[in-house]
Amino acid sequence: MFETLFQMETLHRIFLNTILVSIPEEFYLVMFTYILMGEFDSWKDENCKKLFYPWDYGRVFVPAVTAALVSNILRYTGVKMIIITAVSFLTVFVLIVLYGDILKNGAALIWIVKAFGFLLLAFLILIIIEVLYIPIVLYATGKEITEINNDIFLNFAISIPGKVIQYLILVYLVARKRTFLRANIFIPIQKNKMLSKLAIVMLLTNSILIYILGKTISYQRVLSNIPSGLRIVVILGICLFPILNISAFLSGIYYMENKQALKQNKLSKELYNIADEINKYTEIKDKSILNWKINEFSNSISNLSQEVNYKK
Repeated sequence: MFETLFQMETLHRIFLNTILVSIPEEFYLVMFTYILMGEFDSWKDENCKKLFYPWDYGRVFVPAVTAALVSNILRYTGVKMIIITAVSFLTVFVLIVLYGDILKNGAALIWIVKAFGFLLLAFLILIIIEVLYIPIVLYATGKEITEINNDIFLNFAISIPGKVIQYLILVYLVARKRTFLRANIFIPIQKNKMLSKLAIVMLLTNSILIYILGKTISYQRVLSNIPSGLRIVVILGICLFPILNISAFLSGIYYMENKQALKQNKLSKELYNIADEINKYTEIKDKSILNWKINEFSNSISNLSQEVNYKK
């Protein structure tokens, strides 16, 4: 298939599909990752006058444009879609890491794992969006996915709803990211290696599963022989599965973190009360009273110590 790569018609298709369909999609993946990484927190500053500074253009558009171009070149040379998706994903990830300029930093590994996890999350959301509406469009119009892919402008038109949802998500993240971080959902995952690995495996497993099921539904039309109502239920069930298991995972972490925070606050208040009581009795000259209070403080601190050790 490489002999057709340099034909004018093929080059024209690669160019149009890259510009109209692929770059907006890759741009969403890059920006989603950067926003959750905190790379554009300056947008919340009232004094911020620009969305992008000169140094931002390279780190945003080079990964997006390169991945879009590579994916379209591979597509028009007959490479399987699953390989194209993997190569495109890795291209974005590698270029984000290279432009992050953190390889010599002591915390480079943590930064890289975070970037990979957030990029996986962006990819999973992208697949869920596509699985939600593209099969419905296919079954409603009676068209095959190959027909849509071969018609660049039809492909572009059908991709518009997905792009709108993706960019609304970006806007929402910019507006609400600080609230997200205050919820302490991601911090325990970042600090705990076991939770980090579990989160990556969960995102990767869900992404692969939804990708395979989505392609099976779209390309092989496995739901074409069942009633339309049941078809929608199955599609929604497939999309809800990763949402529910990831939500359960994050909710469990959020619950445990809040529970631990409440315990720490309780212990902190008790220690503060003991310190306050000690200050009150520092001026008492009666040794019997002092000894009595010292024993009381000692017992209180001992009880707190045992409580802390028990909770560990």
